[in-house]
Amino acid sequence: MLSWNFDDQRNQMANPFPFMPLRKSSIPLPWSTSVPCISPNDDGPKKIGSYYEAPKQKSDWRPAMGYENVDITPLPAHPTTNQLVQPCFMPTNMSTEPLNFPNLVTAFERNPQHAARAALYTRFTPSEWNQHCIATYNDSDTNRNYAERMRNEAVRLVRETYEKTSQGQRDVGRRLGERLTDITFWRNEINTELEALVAEAAQLTDTKRNVQKAIQDLEAPLHITQECLYHRENRKGIDLVHDHVEKSLLVETDNLRSCQEKLNACLNKINQQLSDLRSSQFQLEDDLTHKESAIGIDSVCHQLNNFSRGINYYGGIEKVDPTISTVGTWAAASSLNIQRSQAERGKSAQLRSDAEALINACATSVWDCWSNTNNSLNRRASEVMEAKSKVQLHLHKVQQEIFDVEKHIEILRKAINDKSNPLKVAQTRLEARAHRPDLELCRDNAHVRLVEEVCDIQESVSVLQRKLQDAETQHQALLKTKSSLEGNLKNKVEALFIDREKCMASSGYADQKKDTLVLLDNLATRETHSIFFKNLQDREFKLTFKLADDSNLVLSRYGEYLYQNLIIFAPSVEEFGGSISVEAITQFIDDGGNVLVAASSTSGEAIRELASEVGFEIDEENAAVIDHLNYDQLLDSGDHTTIVASPKNLIDSEIIVGSKNINPLLFKGTGILADRENQLVLPLLTGDATAYSYIPDSPIKEYPHAVGKGTILIAALQARNNARVVFSGSLYFFSDDAIMSQIKKVGDNQVHDKSGNLNVINAISKWVFKEAGQIRVKSVSHHKDGEKQAPASYTITDPVVYTIEVEQLIDGKWKPFVASDIQVEFVRIDPFVRLTLKSIGGGKYQSKFKIPDVYGVYQFKVEYDRVGFTRLYSTTQVSVRPLQHTQYERFIPSAYPYYASAFSMMFGVFIFSFVFLYYKDKPEKAEVEKKTN
Repeated sequence: MLSWNFDDQRNQMANPFPFMPLRKSSIPLPWSTSVPCISPNDDGPKKIGSYYEAPKQKSDWRPAMGYENVDITPLPAHPTTNQLVQPCFMPTNMSTEPLNFPNLVTAFERNPQHAARAALYTRFTPSEWNQHCIATYNDSDTNRNYAERMRNEAVRLVRETYEKTSQGQRDVGRRLGERLTDITFWRNEINTELEALVAEAAQLTDTKRNVQKAIQDLEAPLHITQECLYHRENRKGIDLVHDHVEKSLLVETDNLRSCQEKLNACLNKINQQLSDLRSSQFQLEDDLTHKESAIGIDSVCHQLNNFSRGINYYGGIEKVDPTISTVGTWAAASSLNIQRSQAERGKSAQLRSDAEALINACATSVWDCWSNTNNSLNRRASEVMEAKSKVQLHLHKVQQEIFDVEKHIEILRKAINDKSNPLKVAQTRLEARAHRPDLELCRDNAHVRLVEEVCDIQESVSVLQRKLQDAETQHQALLKTKSSLEGNLKNKVEALFIDREKCMASSGYADQKKDTLVLLDNLATRETHSIFFKNLQDREFKLTFKLADDSNLVLSRYGEYLYQNLIIFAPSVEEFGGSISVEAITQFIDDGGNVLVAASSTSGEAIRELASEVGFEIDEENAAVIDHLNYDQLLDSGDHTTIVASPKNLIDSEIIVGSKNINPLLFKGTGILADRENQLVLPLLTGDATAYSYIPDSPIKEYPHAVGKGTILIAALQARNNARVVFSGSLYFFSDDAIMSQIKKVGDNQVHDKSGNLNVINAISKWVFKEAGQIRVKSVSHHKDGEKQAPASYTITDPVVYTIEVEQLIDGKWKPFVASDIQVEFVRIDPFVRLTLKSIGGGKYQSKFKIPDVYGVYQFKVEYDRVGFTRLYSTTQVSVRPLQHTQYERFIPSAYPYYASAFSMMFGVFIFSFVFLYYKDKPEKAEVEKKTN
């Protein structure tokens, strides 16, 4: 028993379990980090690890989370130690001294005397004792009955709470399952919508690329249309007319710009729609991530049970409400995201449809304008051609009339001259008869007739002179008419050239002109070389087959060439027919035409003469290329003239001959010699080191003309005007037999299915007919560094920026040219600056430099000449002036010594002048010597 004071009793009434909060749990908890003494002020939760320790409950009888009820061990009857108890385990006002228990009977100290005295004086009687026992038994029965009822009630309560808890857990599990079903449903809906949204975004991105490509594709036609308008402004005289072509070009320009504006507006809408799609996609992905997270959490919660690991107490968690939405608002939010995504997909699909319709409409509109312009150009070219023919006809007539008038003038002059002698005779007679004496001066018939004769002759001369004057006047009028007709003809030729070559020949209005004349020995060659001709026709070449000696052959009419390319597969021709001759073909090359010639061992005089005109020399008649170590075993007839040429012998220029990774080549023909000093000649294919050119059936009595690598099988020439000529020593090289035959080189067991001739033939034909290796200057600009426009003139030492844009023809389209060795020169007679242009992308090359400190007239000069490419030449003239007087420095540092010298001289002169003017010596008094006697 404990002794309590009044304060202890009061505290006990307020708190029936005073030691309960002060005792540490006997079962250690995994998250508990409490010390033996728990401060009574620790009400807030403490985070321990990943759990929270709940605060002490308001009801003292309800245990706090993390603690359990324990029995209080009573203090022993006698203190076992004299050590003080820790104050934190003692109730308020409880003594910490060891307790002394009094005697329950006498309230005195225990001793034998007290026991004896108590035995003599008893306090209770036996009946009282019996009653007390009976009362104790009754109380015991009552307590036992009460305890039994309490136990039965506790068992019932335990069963009820167990059933209630189990039912609650089952209900929560069922609701969690339903919730998982709802979340999974919306997760699947969002995922499906997200996939559809991503697919729509990809389709809209493709549509965006198509729109961008359409805008880019309109740049070239617009540039070509503007160039055509610019070129047509260069027409002169009466041909500078505002015709249907110009109207069509203006309409086409407006249409192209309108299409560009519409496509750009559509592109802006697509960009905005893509942004909206990405926003919807982000919301769906965010919602999907939240759904996945919620499914994971609820799945774990749904699988938890009473035996799961990791379950813990979280006191007061049921009083915290972290929810921010209800089931309705939650589903409405997901449904709203899906509806917004569906709406954006609908807008995107409509925009894609509109974009495709716009592209088709623009394509149709551009095509209609192109067709209209092309037809107008054709009609105008026909009209100008007809007018040109008529002008030429009238010019011919005028020239003939001038010739006749000149002859007539000569006749009149001769007639006047012829009258001079008769007039002299008549006047001489009159003058002589005037000297007759006296009456002999008779006015006789002779005198009258002489006077009449003189008058008649003078009148005739006067009439003839008037006629001569009229004839000369008419002759001047005819000459003026001739000059006018010639000027008109020149203007029409220039107008025709502009419309045909600069407008119709551009890729925007007409296909590249591929009219090709093919001259053959016989029409059977057309069949034996059908693969080569078929490839040309597949590349849209218009081939015209003629016999080389046809009497109706013409290359040009009325000063215009009818063909742009010429193929001569007639090696044995001795003389060309019609108006074609070696001189005409040479002139054709000088005017920019392209020629492909195939010779053979039996080449005629015409081919040999043409070869010498372009810088080649064909070996003597009946000579063939022979190689005893590199011939074909299957096709050779025993003279070793059907040789197998290695692709390694091709020129190192893929733009001309294509790739070298091909099968061996078959060649049967004569050798070609070329001047090694001629830089315009290119040996495309040479023989091996063991090859030579000679007559096969003749013994070798002299050194062959062509030996080893010097034996050229196929040669090429690119003139300075970019005209191209290819000379092959073998017509067989282009034949179907050479293309399709199997190859088995002597000494080599490998058999190739077919030769590599076709690859080389296609590459060479593309190059010679300017389908490959053609570059041009698209634009040139120059300006001061930091400015945009070119000035009227530059000043010495100005920083200048030069930009040139170069294009290359690839597959019929002009594309940016890529190179790293284009140079620009700043030239005034001699180059002052030479720099390598740097590529800035898009085929544009730029260089920055400072203008030299020498004024004059300069040129920006770009000259690019590389094997396989057309010669690129561009010059732009600019003026460089000296500094103006206001541009010089006020004081030049290097002249400071001269400034100091000048000022010092001025200062010295000033001092000298001052001294000279204002200083005067005092006169000395003359001492008079007194003479003393």
